[in-house]
Amino acid sequence: MYSNSSILIFTDLDGTLLDRDTFNFDSIKTFLYELKNKNIIIIPNSSKTEDEIIEFNNEANFKFPFISENGSIIHNLNFLSDEFPDKIILAKNVYEIQNIFDKKYKSRSKI
Repeated sequence: MYSNSSILIFTDLDGTLLDRDTFNFDSIKTFLYELKNKNIIIIPNSSKTEDEIIEFNNEANFKFPFISENGSIIHNLNFLSDEFPDKIILAKNVYEIQNIFDKKYKSRSKI
């Protein structure tokens, strides 16, 4: 659990933590671990899907709180405090939207 004196850094992923061309973070991985060891919390905020940022967390071996899908879901808040839930969903996730679209419009498509 993080302390009240923790520093929070909200950041984008693409072109910021992730290389603009390769989308990997090898060049800053050591720096991210240093921040973590200093109790500085990185909170990625991205248009990426929940699954993509979970993959980033797994590759980085971190349990970052993160904001995905342009702010529609906030994840892992409980890592900041036990008083917070694991996830806050502010909108339908991309898979729900795709299902609605498919049901409503795919049958009308002439493709």
